[in-house]
Amino acid sequence: MKEKLLALGLTAEQVEEFMTSEVNNKFIPKARLDEVISERDNYKGQVTKITSELETVQKSKGDVEELKTKLNTLTEENTKISAEFEGKIKQMKVDTLVNDALRSAKAKDADIVKPLLNDFLKDFDGQNTEALNKKVAEITSNEKYGYLFEKAEAKNTSDSQKGWGFKGVAPTDSGKPGTTGDSDPFIDGFKSSI
Repeated sequence: MKEKLLALGLTAEQVEEFMTSEVNNKFIPKARLDEVISERDNYKGQVTKITSELETVQKSKGDVEELKTKLNTLTEENTKISAEFEGKIKQMKVDTLVNDALRSAKAKDADIVKPLLNDFLKDFDGQNTEALNKKVAEITSNEKYGYLFEKAEAKNTSDSQKGWGFKGVAPTDSGKPGTTGDSDPFIDGFKSSI
């Protein structure tokens, strides 16, 4: 701009005076303009960065909500599975106790006798085995269901009722009247000859 004013025929002093009084008061110097543009660009960059971070946070907020929902769902499923597992363990324990009680009572077929215990087992928690044994004893002693259990046979010590065994003389008896079977005449004779 100075060159144009000088070309119009103004002196260097007049151009300088015009520049300092008129132009500098009404226009921003280039250095200051560059500084302001740099600051503006810096702020635009910060705004862009903050906007990007805000979008990321908003997306992650949705992700967090989604994760919370998934976590709640998994927690509910875990609670349900744990309850089912506890129920199965309890049922296995009860089944084992019932089978042991029926085996002790000599049930011929436990699967046939178990339905007779259904009402009792509804409230049975597997802790009171005495009550279970009493209930099994009731069923065992009931005439209607007695055929479901093996009967204990009365044991008699006589040889004829044992079913089989040696009858007659004991192998150590000599067979001679008056001998107790403690000595054998052949062996006694052999002993005396030696």
